[in-house]
Amino acid sequence: MKTPDLRRWLRNLPVGAKLAVILVGVSVLVAIVVSFVLGQLALGYFQEYALYHLEKELESSLAVTPSVPEETPEMTAFLEKVGEQIKVFQGRAVPVGLFGIRPGGEVVTVAGFRNLLPDTQNLARLAGQGGTLARLNISGDLAWLVTRRVNGGLVVGVVAKADDLLKPTWSSMRNTTWLVTILLAALVALFSVWIARRELGVPLRILTEEGERVAGGNLTPPETMAERGDELGRLSRVLHSMTLTAQRMVAEARASQRRFQQLFMESRDAAFIIGHQGQIEDMNPAGLITFGFQNADQMRRLRDTVELFEDPDQRQGYLRALREQGYVQDFQATMRRTDGATFEALITASLRGEGEARFGLVRDVTATLRAQKALAESERRHRRLTENAPDIIYRWSIAAGAFEYISPAVETVTGYKPEEILHSTGIIWSVTHPEWRKAMAQHWRSVMDGVGPGVHEHEFKIVTKDGHARWLRERSILVRDEENRPAALEGIATDVTERKLVEQVAERGRRMVEATLQGLPAPVMVVDRRHRVIHWNRAMEKLTKVPAAQVVGTDQHWKPFYDKPRPVLADLIVDGDWAGMERYYGQLTMKKSAFISGGVEGESLFPNLAGRERHLYFLAAPLTDDEGQVVAAVETLVDLTDKRRLEDDLRRLTVTDELTGLYNQRFFYATLAREMETARRYGQPLCLIMADLDEFKAFNDRYGHVEGDRVLAAAAQSLRELVRATDLACRYGGEEFAVLLPRTEVEEALQVAERVRQGIANLTFSPLGSGAKPLTGQVTASVGLAQFQDGLSTHEMVRRADKAMYEAKTQGKNRVAFYRPGLGIEIFLPSEK
Repeated sequence: MKTPDLRRWLRNLPVGAKLAVILVGVSVLVAIVVSFVLGQLALGYFQEYALYHLEKELESSLAVTPSVPEETPEMTAFLEKVGEQIKVFQGRAVPVGLFGIRPGGEVVTVAGFRNLLPDTQNLARLAGQGGTLARLNISGDLAWLVTRRVNGGLVVGVVAKADDLLKPTWSSMRNTTWLVTILLAALVALFSVWIARRELGVPLRILTEEGERVAGGNLTPPETMAERGDELGRLSRVLHSMTLTAQRMVAEARASQRRFQQLFMESRDAAFIIGHQGQIEDMNPAGLITFGFQNADQMRRLRDTVELFEDPDQRQGYLRALREQGYVQDFQATMRRTDGATFEALITASLRGEGEARFGLVRDVTATLRAQKALAESERRHRRLTENAPDIIYRWSIAAGAFEYISPAVETVTGYKPEEILHSTGIIWSVTHPEWRKAMAQHWRSVMDGVGPGVHEHEFKIVTKDGHARWLRERSILVRDEENRPAALEGIATDVTERKLVEQVAERGRRMVEATLQGLPAPVMVVDRRHRVIHWNRAMEKLTKVPAAQVVGTDQHWKPFYDKPRPVLADLIVDGDWAGMERYYGQLTMKKSAFISGGVEGESLFPNLAGRERHLYFLAAPLTDDEGQVVAAVETLVDLTDKRRLEDDLRRLTVTDELTGLYNQRFFYATLAREMETARRYGQPLCLIMADLDEFKAFNDRYGHVEGDRVLAAAAQSLRELVRATDLACRYGGEEFAVLLPRTEVEEALQVAERVRQGIANLTFSPLGSGAKPLTGQVTASVGLAQFQDGLSTHEMVRRADKAMYEAKTQGKNRVAFYRPGLGIEIFLPSEK
């Protein structure tokens, strides 16, 4: 076989066979190497074995031989006899060399046994090595030399070649080795072929068959060789995965085809497929109905789509656009049914290959166009109604800052033509009465900013082109774009001048009533059903310092009385909100009036009414119409401040200290208990300051009690000025003072305590000394501070502050000390503050 043929034969071999050939070659090579190694090992063994027997032969020959004579002739005969015994090795004659060496170094040889002996010099050297073994090189061959020492110091030696000793045995062993090698190579080759067929050939054949089956269209996933971790196992798993992927792809393709078919068949528009020659290949049921075909066969008999177009030029334009763009969308054309009727249609189509192949949709828009025409007619009717309406209808564009539309009624109401206002936006401000321009600008700005309700309604005054005043009632709504941004303002303005005239007549009657109310000495306000003030008399102005013009017509009548929006009693009477009365006024001893039907009265303290504290009595009652419906409520106030002040003065005489004017100890403990309960209930902070004048007894003894009383009074006055309005300063007893600080944290209380200490230290006195000479004197105070903790009693609270105060005295006086629970008393030196 030529080399190219051999290569072609090898290429066409199955993979399993190729692998088997490779395994056979490798196996034979391994077998040869193993046999060579085993032969070398056996050769070494046999060499050692032969040497061993040579030694034994020499020893046995010497053992059976009489004593060696010392004379040369007798010694020669002795060596010949030994040589005859030794040269027969394992039943065959073997050439040997035999010699003897006397103690003096003389070498004795024997004829017939000299060929294998080395030179006499080497033999003499061996004379001193009796009983040794040696390897010699005789003419390039391996030889062994064995010597033994016998009686008299005589050495006897024998030399034999290795090949002579081993040749028959080694030849037999070599033949056996080659036979074993051939058999071993054959067995290994057969085993390799079997392994290659079992592990490679069969799996490869199975994988090939499975691949051919999958390629043929059978997508059942093949079994994987899960137990194999080599390339064949990986190849089987890849084939399995690829089959599953192909399954999914085929399933998705079929699902897409089904979806397309479903969309094609269920589309409400006429769906069509045109072939390469321009013939209709398929059309959905909606298309058959749209064009009037009885069945699909009738449709397929058409050679092309010419008969479906009313105008051939439209068809050519449609096809030309399709070829140029590859698709058309909403191409408008007049189509024709099989019965000759026409309809308006929009065509959307795409090319699908060569020729005239395409697919697409035909939508019958005849009804849509008819509806659009009807809508246009409706819009025209709406415009006629708008333009003939007596009210002004408008649309204001926020982006353009101008009217987009304003109805003709604007000319009837204002005297300006719509064109004038549309072309000159500034006219609208000329029409607005000067008194209302600012309010109107603010109103429109808030509406366009999206502030307030969706629909805005208000009334304002205008000036017509001829200078007459009129009233308009406007209702507007903010229109937003798709992104919810303010886009336009649409509204309608109605002329309400006649109604205003009627209201003016009623207003005159109301003013007569108001004139009567204005003359009353008691503060009075009247609130209507919309909670807007309709009357605010002079006495009310005087009490609240709020002019009627500022509050009448608004719902801001709560502001003079409260710091945040809430109903007054008149508002609750208008609404009949008895639960609200209980919620807002129940704690103020509210009760029903004994003199006015439906009236309610009560008292309350207003801490900041027109910048002053006022104690008021108030009475509110409903005003009803002829049908008994509440239309307004009147509320009358009586200022009891002077009366309550007189009562407080009388009460103060019983709770204040006569010398200092501060509250006394009895009032201090009563207030402390109340404030501690409030702090406990609402979780508010509370602090207590105790201050004692330093060295006051020495001052009294030096300058007298009169001067001491002056110091106490001055210290009390300073204390009143140094503490806050919400704090309570008391004379606890003697020269000791107490300050109660409600709703005060420790840091703030420490600042107050330092102010008290510093203020007293800054006081100077000029007491009279002996001989009525004025002297300069000064006092200081030690201040203690304690903070409220839940669970403390009043006495424990005082004890803590008192303990801190005495600690301040102990630490040097004229300083502040704070009782810190659990940590002891902390001292603050004057320089620290």
